[in-house]
Amino acid sequence: MPTATDLVTDLPADFAVFGQAVDTSMAGLLGGTTGQVLSKTSGTNMAFTWITPELGDITAVNAGTGISGGGTTGAVTVTNSMATAMTTSGDLIQATGSGTFARLATGTSGQYLTTNGTTNSWGTVTIPADNYALISTTSVSGSSTTISGLSGKNSLLIYCNALVSTTTSQLISLRINSDTGTNYRFFGSKATGQADTTITDKINLQGSATSQANQNLMAAIIINGSNAAGYKPITLGTGSAQVTESLAGSGFYMGTSVISSITLTTTGTFSSGSVSIYGA
Repeated sequence: MPTATDLVTDLPADFAVFGQAVDTSMAGLLGGTTGQVLSKTSGTNMAFTWITPELGDITAVNAGTGISGGGTTGAVTVTNSMATAMTTSGDLIQATGSGTFARLATGTSGQYLTTNGTTNSWGTVTIPADNYALISTTSVSGSSTTISGLSGKNSLLIYCNALVSTTTSQLISLRINSDTGTNYRFFGSKATGQADTTITDKINLQGSATSQANQNLMAAIIINGSNAAGYKPITLGTGSAQVTESLAGSGFYMGTSVISSITLTTTGTFSSGSVSIYGA
């Protein structure tokens, strides 16, 4: 029989002396050091060993902006909230404030991303028609005729049809927005070959005054950018059935206002003719 000083590890052998077999698998549970824990080494019964656990300083997992989940015990799961907020291919995430966000659903084909300075949204491109539509036709009279209500068009086509002044030495001109300032620049040439540059309070539709009355002047003037602030390019071509003189060229109007009216003037008196205005 074992004595009080015998080691426990000797017991199996000692008991075996008495013919009793002892299961030695429990010997693996002996020993270990402070702080160690038992760990399974396999799925076999009694397959244990002592291990030192890996200690960390994480006491909690807290979810921040864009993350959900977290916890202080057990298995901790965190989720990307921005990713789960999106449901459709093409979705975007936009800020709704400081530290907050929301899904911006994808737009439709051909839309573009626009902003009002606070939030973003999808807009649809509007392509203006490039054909001209008749706005008005007005008969000329007196020394000047003004046609108003022209704002809202990106381009204006002004067709002067057979303008006649019964006064000799007449000069027919175009004025924009009743502007008498020096905001007109025009560069062109007359059929006679003489260069003509007009920088006055209007654009002349003739190269110079003519001594012949009843000119029956024809003219076509295009003003682009008429519905925007800033310089507006101008092109024109004129001709007369009675006088062998035509004028062609281009220039610009330097006024910054939207074009809302045009005025046809003559140094004589209009006796007949009309002005048709088309807008695009």
